Amino acid sequence: MQRLDRDTSGVLLAAASDEHYRTARALIAERRLEKWYLALVAGELHAPRRIDIALARRHSRVVAARRHDRPLPAQTAVRPVEVGCGWSLVEAYSCSGAPHQVRVHLSLIGHPLIGDRTYGGPPAVAREGHLLHAMRVRLADFADVSAPVPEDFLTAYARLKRR
Repeated sequence: MQRLDRDTSGVLLAAASDEHYRTARALIAERRLEKWYLALVAGELHAPRRIDIALARRHSRVVAARRHDRPLPAQTAVRPVEVGCGWSLVEAYSCSGAPHQVRVHLSLIGHPLIGDRTYGGPPAVAREGHLLHAMRVRLADFADVSAPVPEDFLTAYARLKRR
């Protein structure tokens, strides 16, 4: 029903029955699934951004769609929470669900996730893999779930702040 990339921490929705699954899939098709992420990105993002770039699959990667692709509509709203020297802690919001959407959108605007080798991010500190956390998922009136930020994400954030 909903999935997270291998290194992404946080909320994951799963259906407990076939009926719940059908209901959830219908709500997702109506774009009534909202997701909030916390991300540590390269570069200094000082102002909110709205990213509206359709995406497409290319082998094991996702890229900005071109004319001949079957585009996956994707919109991400990004808001800086804290800006450091060469990094930013951002909140990303989406109600579309293209694979790797937040990772690709942030990379396309010049702010790849720290630790995201696939999309051009610099190495992470205190954690293997990229620094992306699915902190909240709301599926219409059906479900609203949050997850605390994991310790290794907080440790990486603290180390960036000390630099």
